[in-house]
Amino acid sequence: MENELYQYLTTLSNKQLMKILEEPEEYTQEAIEVIRKILVSRNITSDEEDTIRKELMLDVFEEHKQKELFEQKWGPLITIYNFIKKPSLIKEDKYLLLFLLFLVTIYYLIFLPRRLSFLYYEITNIEVIGLFFAAVNFIQLISTPIVINLLNKRHSSGWVLSTGGKTIELVYTLCFWLSYWGNYSYVNTATKISIFLHILLLIGILVCLHYRQTRQIFRISKSQQRQTILAGASVGILYYFILTKIYHT
Repeated sequence: MENELYQYLTTLSNKQLMKILEEPEEYTQEAIEVIRKILVSRNITSDEEDTIRKELMLDVFEEHKQKELFEQKWGPLITIYNFIKKPSLIKEDKYLLLFLLFLVTIYYLIFLPRRLSFLYYEITNIEVIGLFFAAVNFIQLISTPIVINLLNKRHSSGWVLSTGGKTIELVYTLCFWLSYWGNYSYVNTATKISIFLHILLLIGILVCLHYRQTRQIFRISKSQQRQTILAGASVGILYYFILTKIYHT
């Protein structure tokens, strides 16, 4: 066994042997001793040793540079892979933010086709009411990508806009659900499940936004949190009454 180890190590260059000595924890003590004996037997001069060490340092720098470039190019995918592999990473700010962005993006994509179809109908329905709904729908369509970008950059405005917007949606959705639930006998089970999942997803996003660690990421104080909730709930209730007035006229 010792003879085979020696024969293998003698096939390595001086640079390869010295690189092993730079990372001795990855090799057995026996291998380290054999490498030292081989290097001594080769009579390496101090100049040659200095040259090899400089080359090793350049190699380390190049490897680090390549790793940084790879992580910059594939950073989002690497982050997602790490999160899927180890969900407990959600305790870290980067992964908690990733989870929040995932929820907001999924919510946006799920309801995007419906919003686009509503927008088309509202624009083609040339009435004041149709234009009002078209304007609301259009704002929701263009604001979400902007909010996602602000959240990704950890801007406090992204937290305020997303929390306020989702609070408005949740409040007026709950108002309609509670007011008209008794009259939903004509609505099929699939639609009821869809409404329930809509509310559940909104609650999930808001819970994530109000999580203490999330507020710390965006530097949101408790007073800002209360003000945002109050403003969102007030606008949501007001929007509900506006819609109710429109539907009853």
